[in-house]
Amino acid sequence: MIAEQKLTDYLQLAQALRDQARQQHHRRILVLSGEAAWCRSVALAICSSFAEPNHCWVGEPRSDINSVTNSQARGLLGSECALLVYDAHAGFDPDAFGAVVGTICGGGLLLLLTPPLSEWPAFDGPDDVRLRVANSGRFIQYFTHQLRATEGVIFCPQGEPLPFLSPLSAVVTQAEAVQPPYLTQDQQRAVEAIHHVRQGHRRRPLVITSDRGRGKSSALGLAAAQLLQQGAKRVLVTAPNRQAVCPIFDQAARLLAVEVSGNSLCWQGAVLQFIAPDQLLASNQKTDLLLVDEAAAIPVAILQALLARYSRIVFASTIHGYEGSGRGFAIRFQQHLDEVTPGWQALHLKQPIRWSNNDPLEVLLFNALCLDAEVDRLDDMATLRPEQCCVRLVTQQELLENHSLLKALFGLLVSAHYRTSPSDLQHLLDDSALSLYLMQTPQKMGAQVVGVLLLADEGGFDAEMATQIQQGRRRPRGHLLAQTLTAHLGLLNGAQLNSGRVMRIAIHPQLQRQGFGHHLLSAVKVACGERQLDLFGASFGATTELLHFWQHEGLEPVLLGIGRESSSGAHAALVLQPLSGAGELLFQQARQRGRQFLLTQFAEPLASLDIEVALLLLRQQLDLPLPPLENLDLLDLHHFAYHQRGYELTLHALRPLACWGLVNHQSELNHSQCNLLLQRVLQQRPVDECLQRGDFTGRKPLILALREITQCLLDLLPEDRYEKPPIQ
Repeated sequence: MIAEQKLTDYLQLAQALRDQARQQHHRRILVLSGEAAWCRSVALAICSSFAEPNHCWVGEPRSDINSVTNSQARGLLGSECALLVYDAHAGFDPDAFGAVVGTICGGGLLLLLTPPLSEWPAFDGPDDVRLRVANSGRFIQYFTHQLRATEGVIFCPQGEPLPFLSPLSAVVTQAEAVQPPYLTQDQQRAVEAIHHVRQGHRRRPLVITSDRGRGKSSALGLAAAQLLQQGAKRVLVTAPNRQAVCPIFDQAARLLAVEVSGNSLCWQGAVLQFIAPDQLLASNQKTDLLLVDEAAAIPVAILQALLARYSRIVFASTIHGYEGSGRGFAIRFQQHLDEVTPGWQALHLKQPIRWSNNDPLEVLLFNALCLDAEVDRLDDMATLRPEQCCVRLVTQQELLENHSLLKALFGLLVSAHYRTSPSDLQHLLDDSALSLYLMQTPQKMGAQVVGVLLLADEGGFDAEMATQIQQGRRRPRGHLLAQTLTAHLGLLNGAQLNSGRVMRIAIHPQLQRQGFGHHLLSAVKVACGERQLDLFGASFGATTELLHFWQHEGLEPVLLGIGRESSSGAHAALVLQPLSGAGELLFQQARQRGRQFLLTQFAEPLASLDIEVALLLLRQQLDLPLPPLENLDLLDLHHFAYHQRGYELTLHALRPLACWGLVNHQSELNHSQCNLLLQRVLQQRPVDECLQRGDFTGRKPLILALREITQCLLDLLPEDRYEKPPIQ
């Protein structure tokens, strides 16, 4: 138990720290390290001594205070608290930590409860086993190093004297005065820019980016309300989920003095409405302006489709946010904007609203979770060639000891992928099954990091475990490739052979499409061969660009996932390259099984698969044998092609013929014929949808086009296999 006098000292320290936080409009951090019971009793006493009721405890469930577990932490988003307790004795989830501490407002306090800091790296709380593939302790070592380096963090180890509380040296800068309802000039400029999208030229989208707490979503709400007041009849809002747009609706409701009802807000006959991205695309909703919030968390294919459909659109996204860095969005989607809508505008909000500049908690999050990791600009690299670069295996311990190298590596990963979250940093440092390859410029050019590849070591299971995976009874974490081959394709050896899976590959944006990715992959494949691995593979959201890239690197698709990835919005493609004799045998088996799956799944569950991706995958199947059509089947096809036999009555024979034709003879068909054959015959999309996608005036012209395609395919059948009936 805590001595009464000692407890009073802790309460006084916490109150003094809170007073200091209020004076500077900062968020302060008090670290209580020691035994779990001691940390929790001090934290509860501090919570009881604070007058404000809006406290929250993250960790184990408690009955004596408002509490959530790590897995429930995202439910707090959109709320605010003056005091937050994060209990790392229950486990440390970097994603949950990064999310939930953002609910602390300026002048608030974070109580971080930890084991003794020297023992924390080796500690496993109840949640830690669930959160990590392995625990080397390196991530916690890195986190505690950054914690100690952050100015304004106060440490209270159990059994040691209380620290002296000195004022922060940072000077708080006052924001420039602005007129209500705006809180910063940045916010006012954002609202004015949104008005310009509504009133100016079409096809001039606006992209608003900011770090967390800059009032981005509130600016969207202010602008939406003002547009309704100025005569707009309908403003639509979309985001990854309804919860993400609560600040938009709250701000608009305050300005208009109305109530929010479900997913909409009505004011004098005008409406502000939320619609989920997929529902928005599936419908034909009209709007005066579309607001897309947290765009970095929406798959790029959906963003591109929204951009194509709506001529007045605003994209907004957090760049260094808890939900995964948006730098990939800032770099990659903006490249698409340059190509499609070169007149697009960008606006970045810098001035924080919910706290002041140099906020200690924001500094800690940026450094300890690498939320602000950026790609360094390369100078004087015009003459650099891929073969001049060195590819080497770097250890996780080296990254722990070289923070600048870690940030350079992580910055590259952030730039190349839409979602790079704090848990990715944890896996990078802790996962013992991960091999890290860096590509660096020569020493005379500064040995700068220009490429990175993360390779997961998979498989190598014994026969008993492989059988359990095949039966669907076991799903070992971190073995996606091995599990897919064995559980999905039914190949027992998939889990037994040793594989290397490319989890991520990133090339510096200034050096892309110049052969540097090929150089990095080639070096890693050689290393995998030297390690006597059997298979080299990757899994990714299937696009034509990525499928071409991996095929160029010697990896062939063997399976397409039936569900869509949440990150890319695309079906996951598994590509493989054999590295041994056993790997070659398994590869051929996987290709054959994957082909069977693909050709039988177009109607369901691949009915909505992107047309260009589907046609490319069909071309890559190579030499599909002739369909096993009986003479009566051929007669049915003949009567459909040259006479008036019904389409539905011929589908049983038309589907295998279409598969054979699209695999072996796409070049003999034009693009519109391939599209129609795929959509109507293989994917069995509704007639109305095919009419919209094709250049047809009605059902009869569409059926006529199918008859002509069938004639072409029948003409391609070899005469020595099928005797074509005469035209009657």
